Amino acid sequence: VSNTFDIKKHIDDLNLKLEEDYLFFLDSTVARFWFKNQKAKHQILDSLNENNYGSWIDSNDKDIYRINYNHNRYGDAIWWANDGILISPNFWQSNRVLKGMHGYRNESMDNHTAFITNKKKYVSSIGNIIDMVEVNKILRNIVKMENI
Repeated sequence: VSNTFDIKKHIDDLNLKLEEDYLFFLDSTVARFWFKNQKAKHQILDSLNENNYGSWIDSNDKDIYRINYNHNRYGDAIWWANDGILISPNFWQSNRVLKGMHGYRNESMDNHTAFITNKKKYVSSIGNIIDMVEVNKILRNIVKMENI
């Protein structure tokens, strides 16, 4: 984590009323908003549209990350923090500032992990990116082989 962003204070400065104009849920790296009226929607979208802390999830992002739902349970609009930015305070850590966080976009190099195995069947060249779904399949196969 290189910086924090106080979204609550930022939104409070817009002179909107929580519950009357909007609802929100602040995760560590994602802010979810539900709008009660168009005024709140436009003010919040515009106010968080241009900054160095993050950006709104658009339809392209929804397709890439397979989160293009036909409902708004996860928000009418979702703002995603840039690499190294922590939404603080948030509903998980309160005001605690952490040294590291997960939940950034796939492109974030700090978001990547290592998968190491001595099973030759799964050895590939260094630097290959394996989707988490594929890692799950590999681990399930390794566990099956170990139990034989």
